Parts: sequence; structure tokens; C-alpha cells
Amino acid sequence: MSTPDAFDTVIQLIYVLAASFFVLGLHLMNNPATARRGNQVSTTGMIIAIAATLAVIAHGGLISVTGWIVMAAGALVGASAGLYSARNVQMTAMPQLVSVFNAVGGGAAALGLTRLIAGLLYKVSPRDPLAFGWALVVMTIASLAACFLPAWRATRTDPVRALRD
Repeated sequence: MSTPDAFDTVIQLIYVLAASFFVLGLHLMNNPATARRGNQVSTTGMIIAIAATLAVIAHGGLISVTGWIVMAAGALVGASAGLYSARNVQMTAMPQLVSVFNAVGGGAAALGLTRLIAGLLYKVSPRDPLAFGWALVVMTIASLAACFLPAWRATRTDPVRALRD
């Protein structure tokens, strides 16, 4: 087991700093008066985390010039789509927009982590469509149950009584 060098230590500290920014940003988003500041703090944390990740990639020489171009193009397309959507979607549709962004991000992360999980799987390919399909089915059922149960309980509550309490 090798000891971490100074670069690894600094990167880990930068990731802790970015995570702290995320937590502080989420805390600030609890109050409408500080929600804008919370978004700014969380965005700063994300920029720090992305910069640290790019530094790790560059330091390790993990990607060729073509890979950097593809990453930059993907970031540009994604940022453009996000900016367009954020500016043109009505506030009442914001939860659906956030849901779509989370789903796309989760799917991209799942596909991106296939190399990492390949060693953990037994007799299953990390890109097996059947495994991805079943994972989708299980998560959909869990999500529907998480939505349905509180909604069912809410329909059984008398609104007048709830407002009085």
C-alpha cells in the first residue's frame, strides 16, 4: 500500500472543501431570503469539485487531446441545454425539470462508472441491458411507492382540520 503524495492530499482537501460548500449551500436554500446565496455557494462548490477532478485527470495523463475536446464539447452542449431549459421552463414545471436533470445525470454516472464496478460483479457485464432494465424497474417501483404512500395519506386527511392545526 503506497502512501499518498502531496498532490493526492491537496486534492482530497479540495474535495472536502467542495463538499462543505454543498452542505452550506443546501442549508442556505432552506430559507427563501437566503436561497439565492445558497445557489451561489453550491455552484461555487461544484466549480471547485470540477476543477479538482480536471486537475486529477490532467495530472494522471488519463485522457488524450481528443478526450479533452469531447469533454469540452459535452460540457458545452450540456450547459447550453441546461441554460436554455432553466430560462424557458415555467416555475410550476421546475420540479419536473430538476427530475429530468437528475435522471440524465444519474444515467450518465451509471454508464461512466461501469469500469469501476466491473471488478465487483460476478457473471454479469457492467453494461448488461437486462441488469440496467431491472435496476430501472426496481427504482421506478421504489419511487412510485415513495410518492404514492404520502399522497394516499394526504387524501385521507381533512384539509380544514389540517389548516386549523
